[in-house]
Amino acid sequence: MPTVTDIKLKKNKKSYEVYVDDELFMEADAETIYKADIRKGQSKDIKSLEKAKEAAHGNKAYSKSLGFIAYTSRTEKEVRDYLLKNGFSIDAAKRAVDKLKSYNFINDEEYATRFVKNKAEFGDQSSKKAYTDLIKKGIVESTAKSAIEKYFTREHECTIAFKEAEKLNFKYARDPYRKKCQKVSQRLAVKGFGFDIISEAVKMLDNEGEESEEFKRKFEKAFEVAFKKYQKKDLKNYDLQVKVIQAMMSKGYEYDKVKKHLESYLADINF
Repeated sequence: MPTVTDIKLKKNKKSYEVYVDDELFMEADAETIYKADIRKGQSKDIKSLEKAKEAAHGNKAYSKSLGFIAYTSRTEKEVRDYLLKNGFSIDAAKRAVDKLKSYNFINDEEYATRFVKNKAEFGDQSSKKAYTDLIKKGIVESTAKSAIEKYFTREHECTIAFKEAEKLNFKYARDPYRKKCQKVSQRLAVKGFGFDIISEAVKMLDNEGEESEEFKRKFEKAFEVAFKKYQKKDLKNYDLQVKVIQAMMSKGYEYDKVKKHLESYLADINF
């Protein structure tokens, strides 16, 4: 039968090294050693020692997890993944998660409620995005749906989308109206908003930016670059106009605006 030949306090003074038959068998906390009744010079059957080793590993995982949840809320999956990533066994991770749950240090239902409430009140994303994030964090579908239904109504989601569209309207004020609408639609789609809500939000956008001097300078510069580019290719008048219009529209400028400017430009240079 194996014999515990030595028990040494580690330099960190938080755990012990347990030697069995003069070889390091495990590192364990004082609680594990006490509960397993491990003493120097004592003979213990291997099953008892292995059980104590598993308990010590679980306690170490628990201590590690406490640091992980100290500054922010976590889900069961996040804690479990963190422990597995740090080399703990599946069993040790499970022990740690179960212990955290027993003290209510982690609670997926409460986490989902806080998460969704925060997103609904202060976030800039849709209920769909909030739901997807919860699922990725390991929250079960029923819990995620319940939290979403409690805090997200269609009216509330529209309000979030409209506020975000207002911010983006200012951000893309220098862009052509059509290009701005495309960019805003894309950003809202990334945030998980549905087509119907995006359509309503885009209707709120204005094209006042196109009246600014900066927009006009930007427009004229883009036009001159496109015109000179295709003029060098010795295209026929009609083909040249088509290419210039296509180039400008690809940048988001409206057909009528480009066509009108092109006609005026050609008249000025007697083209």
